[in-house]
Amino acid sequence: MLIRELIPGYLEELKILNRSPLTIRNIRGALNAMALFLEHEGITELVQFNRNALHLFQEDLAYRLTAKGKQLSVSTREKYLCSVRGFARYLYATDYLTADLSKTITLPKQPKRLPKVILEYVEITKIMAAPDMRTPDGYRNRIILEILYDTGIRAAEMAAVKTGDLDIVHGYLTIRSGKGTKDRVVPISSRVCDIIKQYLLMVRPAMSRGKETGYLVLNRWGTKMTPTAVWAVVKKSGSPSKD
Repeated sequence: MLIRELIPGYLEELKILNRSPLTIRNIRGALNAMALFLEHEGITELVQFNRNALHLFQEDLAYRLTAKGKQLSVSTREKYLCSVRGFARYLYATDYLTADLSKTITLPKQPKRLPKVILEYVEITKIMAAPDMRTPDGYRNRIILEILYDTGIRAAEMAAVKTGDLDIVHGYLTIRSGKGTKDRVVPISSRVCDIIKQYLLMVRPAMSRGKETGYLVLNRWGTKMTPTAVWAVVKKSGSPSKD
């Protein structure tokens, strides 16, 4: 069986999981790029799809240039590899592969910037414990703080996150730019993914009040929270964050 022939089945699985059309289109592009590269290397059959094949593609991305002759950004390479990792997990889960090759894929690290404020562990614990998770608003506020701290995104980006932008199975979040620049993908820890999953199952349905806007965090009327409202949650917790 050809590697390329298995891509449509994975994309259909993503549709069933309610991934956004843009997310699916981006994943399709990444997987087609992988398949094309492997074909140039003489790797076309599923039996050839192994750790070495993935390493070759990962190495190629590190040196690949854009149409303008620039090296691919870390976020672009991360997006490609997140897509390939998800595909590898799918092949393992559906018994096409006997080993989970997703574990062999290492995501490139973003250049780290020194934060303006470095929080101690005790401070972080205190901030995360501030919202009362026994209430819907409190649980939502905890989600906001966890995602902001885990990913480093801005309050405005947090307000714009939709449920379809999240992939809690593979652990990443797509940030929609809306400013003429490319979207980016940021990883989310499995611990935060578990909290989000419970929020989506137990809390958000009640908060939506029968309205389905698609946004992850909702206000008391079941509609999108404003960036100002998200920032207010951050300030109330005592946490410094990006506005």
